[in-house]
Amino acid sequence: MRVPAKYHLLIATLYSVYFALATFALNPFVFLPNHTPWITYPIIFIISFLLSWSLIKLFSKTFPNAFWHLLIVGCIFSISLVSGITIGFLNDSTNVDLLLYYNSFLILPILPASIYILWLMYFDLSKRVVISTENHETTDHSFQKLFRITNSRNEILLESPIEKIIAFEANDNYVNTYHLNADGSVDKMMHRISLKKITELLDQIDVEFHRVHKSYLINPEYIQKLKGKSQAYRIELTYLSIEVPVSRTFDVKLIQAKNS
Repeated sequence: MRVPAKYHLLIATLYSVYFALATFALNPFVFLPNHTPWITYPIIFIISFLLSWSLIKLFSKTFPNAFWHLLIVGCIFSISLVSGITIGFLNDSTNVDLLLYYNSFLILPILPASIYILWLMYFDLSKRVVISTENHETTDHSFQKLFRITNSRNEILLESPIEKIIAFEANDNYVNTYHLNADGSVDKMMHRISLKKITELLDQIDVEFHRVHKSYLINPEYIQKLKGKSQAYRIELTYLSIEVPVSRTFDVKLIQAKNS
């Protein structure tokens, strides 16, 4: 799960404050013969903040699909590293029970890891959605098919006439839906669902969308231009600035015949 960049600094700050306060409460430095408490905790806060923020930035860019799992591992790693750096700064004696010292630090990740697991379970439940369609009577007494996405509490997250949906784009375990609003502007919404489920639903109600790529399901009514050559085709869609890639297995003749 990808975390917005604006939260990176907040997460690192909260974790560092927690680490400093928990260290103060547990006092693992009881095993150190020489240390100065009021110097110790600012050092812990600064080092843990720099490490946490660096790890968050690294994981969010390099491993977006496993961000939170790696972050927990990184928190444990940073605690071990901070404990080692701290003992190097504050201890001038080798007569220290290092096993007890390090074990005291390893207790600290238990609370944030537990909070993370509980939050992830809640997030997963709250983001589960159901897709459905419904025939809706318009003002001129004709009928249009509505595409609807609802959550586990039966709240409507998205409701749009199918003919106003431009494309669906797979993004990890989520799908971006591009659709036209009533004022003609394009809206992009992300929901936790698979592109396969959307494809199956549209097939059931006999609505024509093209699965031109493993990550794209497009409405042929919005195809503006087919670009490129064999094995490197791309599609321009009305209202969208992105160019949709075309899989080698997709029969481009379906598009060429429609736009000829």
